[in-house]
Amino acid sequence: MPTATLNIPILVRPIEQDGKSEYFVRPLFMEHPVATNRRYAKAISIFKEEVKRRFGGYVLHRNSMDNLFWFKFSPEVKLEHFHLEFSIGSNFIAGRFHVVTFEHHGHQFGLLPNYGNFMFMIGKDENGHYDVKEAALKVIQKLTKEYKKNLGDHFLPESVYSNKKEFITLVKQDVTVKDPRFSFEDEGMANFFAMFRQEVNFDGGEEIEKVSHELTNLYPDSLERAYYQNKLVEQLFGLIFKKENIPIVLVANEGTGRHTVLSEVIYRYMDKDGGKGEQWKRHEAILRYIIKPSAREDFPDKIIIDNPVALLRIGKSASGSLTLSNVLKPYLEKRLLQIVLIATPEEWKIMQENDRGFSDLFQVIRMAEPDLATSMKIVLENRRRLEVEHECNITIPAISQLFTIQRNFLKNKALPGSVMKLLTQLATKFSNKKIDAVEVREEFKAFSGLEEQIFDEQIKLEKNEIKDLLSSELVGQPKAIDALADAIHMIKAKLTDRSKPLASFLFIGPTGVGKTHAAKLMSKCLLSDDRQLIRFDMNEYIDAGAIHRLIGDFNNPEGQLTGKVRYQPFGVVLLDEIEKAHPKIHDLLFQMLDDARLTDSLGRTVDFSNTVIVMTSNLGAREVASQLGFQAGQRDDSAVYRKAVENFFRPELVNRIEQIIIFNPLNFEQIQRIAQ
Repeated sequence: MPTATLNIPILVRPIEQDGKSEYFVRPLFMEHPVATNRRYAKAISIFKEEVKRRFGGYVLHRNSMDNLFWFKFSPEVKLEHFHLEFSIGSNFIAGRFHVVTFEHHGHQFGLLPNYGNFMFMIGKDENGHYDVKEAALKVIQKLTKEYKKNLGDHFLPESVYSNKKEFITLVKQDVTVKDPRFSFEDEGMANFFAMFRQEVNFDGGEEIEKVSHELTNLYPDSLERAYYQNKLVEQLFGLIFKKENIPIVLVANEGTGRHTVLSEVIYRYMDKDGGKGEQWKRHEAILRYIIKPSAREDFPDKIIIDNPVALLRIGKSASGSLTLSNVLKPYLEKRLLQIVLIATPEEWKIMQENDRGFSDLFQVIRMAEPDLATSMKIVLENRRRLEVEHECNITIPAISQLFTIQRNFLKNKALPGSVMKLLTQLATKFSNKKIDAVEVREEFKAFSGLEEQIFDEQIKLEKNEIKDLLSSELVGQPKAIDALADAIHMIKAKLTDRSKPLASFLFIGPTGVGKTHAAKLMSKCLLSDDRQLIRFDMNEYIDAGAIHRLIGDFNNPEGQLTGKVRYQPFGVVLLDEIEKAHPKIHDLLFQMLDDARLTDSLGRTVDFSNTVIVMTSNLGAREVASQLGFQAGQRDDSAVYRKAVENFFRPELVNRIEQIIIFNPLNFEQIQRIAQ
């Protein structure tokens, strides 16, 4: 698809919007599109995106060519300001007016942007010179008279006065223009017979616009900058901008700055350059366009893909196994194009396991997580950028609080991304305000759902405060109350093992004694709401395919368990009647309890280190019930329950559970208390 390069003269005008200074940008010879932003560079970026959006799907034909030609019209212009005075009836007008002048085909023209882009020809005076001021006065006086007549008392002279700070500049933007195909056939009959044809052609340039966005268009203001990663950036720059088209995969944990590093590579390239079946036929058209784009045929485009596992899934169906990776493979083998993949270690492992031939085509670059000192420097550099962008003030105590939260609750998330995510949210939320440690704690509370008394080190938690709360609602279970209270105090004191869940329990005992209610109380103490409990009835997961429902598969990648915890990483996970689950789910628990993480079908790691895992079971309850009335005072029920658990579950699973808590049967008085 042909590409048109537009050099658009634009008018930039500082304005006041809601008490704030902003830049207003519009094309000089047209009134739309427009863009506004507090930052000049951002306003220009928004304007360029609006221009590109305006030409999305644009087809050049007789009825639409005027639009393109006005954007292509770029004469040498001059912005002149004049102080003019004249009378309209009883009204005296005196103010500053601007006129844009340009020459075209030997004639001098004037343009009045504040009068609906009214254009007029400027004649010469008796000396053969162009008298711009006199010509402009006559036209402005006439137009103002018409405005006054039409608007009456609503006409404000200030609305047509010029701003002495406004200026004109040029913006360069490439847009795609679809080349029309002229046909002398009857269109109606052509459409009719098209119903019977299987042949469908796709335009690569048009299709790639639908499924991607060009990163070079984000230069310079919207491309993220990478700090203290110069060696890696230079390595990637050397590989990406070579003619060999070597496929590359950048492997690193989420949050280490993979996307930012690639943005920095593109920024440096642009800075150096001065800123310059049917489904498969569609993919082929895109690839042909990338290999030889109209705008730069001697140097193909680069594709950056940040969801590489999707390459193994797109196209796979019951009727065929041809995936997008199969389509790409011959192009990569012949080095006809270059692809850069961004992958986590888990995603790359899935790629290698499922299509070794495809993954072996890529040169692997592993990116290490920055150390704490470097991460702090990166965050401080970005702090300055966010302060300018959002006109806020981020204090050092706020930064310190963010790193404290990261150390205590987000340790399994890579730096600096885990801190930058919260910092960016804060800067956006508290624009034009001061961001201190208090605001950080408020934002973390909203993000995590945790009670402030749990994560705030300045708030003390009294020894019996939690125990009294649990005792008031959990009747007849003193051992469970002690265990839950101790676990909450351990979480508060930050003494839990960060490589494992916050706590793990197996509640065991007969039905109706408060096992599920105890899990709800745990959720209430940590999150102030027992409705935040993530509950699974394991009666529904008794078949071999149940594991795929929990962690997802290629057909349904969003697992029920991994999906919920990914979007709600802080909370209590309750697995009711765990003994009913399929043995494969018991195996899944090994990793969850040991490493506090699970990997879903798309290679995404889900963190369980901020969850409390609670399992309930009735194992042993029947054996205990059968002994009622025989040596009741001497019987050790806990031994019976323990034996039942050890006989049913594998030792590896039992050893990974921190506490097995026996729930006692309730006596008549306790049942009465609950009823009251």
